[in-house]
Amino acid sequence: MTIEDSAGLQVFKPFVKYRENAPTAYIFGREIHVIGMNDARAESKIRGMTVLLAYVDEITVLPEDAYKQLLGRMSLDESRLFGTTNPDSPAHWFKTDFLDRLRKLEGWRRWHFTMDDNPILSEAKKAQYRAQYTGLWYKRFIEGAWVAAEGAIFDMWDPAKHVIPSEETPNISELFGVGIDYGTVHPSAALLLGLTKGTKADGYKHRLILIDEWRYVGRQEGTGTLAPPTQAELLLDWLDKPHLPENNIGLALKPRFKIVDSAVTHFAREIELRGETTHLAVKNVGFGVSMMASLLAEGNLQVTDRCEGFIQEAPGYAWNPQSAPPRSRRTRQSQRRLIRRRTIHHRHNRRPMAKETHSLEFDRT
Repeated sequence: MTIEDSAGLQVFKPFVKYRENAPTAYIFGREIHVIGMNDARAESKIRGMTVLLAYVDEITVLPEDAYKQLLGRMSLDESRLFGTTNPDSPAHWFKTDFLDRLRKLEGWRRWHFTMDDNPILSEAKKAQYRAQYTGLWYKRFIEGAWVAAEGAIFDMWDPAKHVIPSEETPNISELFGVGIDYGTVHPSAALLLGLTKGTKADGYKHRLILIDEWRYVGRQEGTGTLAPPTQAELLLDWLDKPHLPENNIGLALKPRFKIVDSAVTHFAREIELRGETTHLAVKNVGFGVSMMASLLAEGNLQVTDRCEGFIQEAPGYAWNPQSAPPRSRRTRQSQRRLIRRRTIHHRHNRRPMAKETHSLEFDRT
C-alpha cells in the first residue's frame, strides 16, 4: 500500500519525496537510502555508513553478511531497526542466531502475526488458504510457525499429540539408554529414552518416551567450547540426577546403554575412563529416520517437555534436495541413533500470509 492508495497516509504526502526506482528518498527532510540486498555484494553497499534508522523487508532472504553488516553500522545510541519476515526453516541463521536468543539480546522485540491478522485478505480468501494447505505447510503459511515444510521428514509431528508434561510421564518399566553426540561447532547433546509399563486401561500398550535431554552449547553462547573431559563430566553428572517424577516407578532405573556417535570415539573414551561402558552407534541414517517417523505416526513415541532442543528441532528435520542424507542437528541425531539401537540447504519459501515483525532498539535507558 502506498501513500497514493491510502487515505490515512495522504496527510504525510507533502513530507515525502521519492521517485520510483530512485536510490534515495527524502522523508521529513531526512535522506533515506533505498538499497537492494539480494546477493553477496550487498554487504559492500552499506560498508562505512552510519545508520540511524533502518527498515528491512523479508529479513530471511537477505545475505547473512549484509544483515550483520547493517547491525554493525547502527552505532548511534538512537539507532533503530525494524524488520519483517515470513517464517522460514527453523535452521535459518536469523532464527538460530537471533530469534532463539531474544532473551539474551538487549533491546530486541518480536511480534508474531498469523494469516488472520492480515488486513488485506478477505474472509473468503482466508478460508481458501486454510483449505489449501495441510500439515507443516499449514503451520508455516497459516499459523506463521518456523517449520521446514519443504522436504520435511516428520510432517506428522504435532506437539499437541507428541509432547507431554514431564510430571505426567507414564510409569517407566525400562530405561533403554541415552544417545550421545559430541559437538564443537554444533551443540553436544544427549537424549534419555524409556519404555512405558503399559496398563490395563490402554490395553497394556507400551510406548517409547524421550524422557530428558542434556545439551551443551558453549560456543553458540559465546562462552567457548569445553574440552571433551569436562563435557564428559557434565554429561555423567546430568545422568546421575533424577529424570522422572518422584511417584514414577522407574525413578531409580539407570540406562542400559550409552550410545555414542561413532565419529567421536575420543568422547566415548572419556566416558569409559570414568567407569562407564559405551556402545558406538551404527550409521544408517535412512533406517533410523524411517523408524522414528513410523513411531511418531503411530503414536508409539512421545517426548516430555524437558526435551526442549528436540521439540524445537523436530519440525525442521528435512531432506536436503542436493544430497541423500537429511539435514540433521545434534539433538535429533542423538534420538535417531538411540531408537535405532533399540530396534530393536533449506530453500526459502515466501508467501504474504503469516508474518513476523522484529524491532532492534539500541536505547540503553
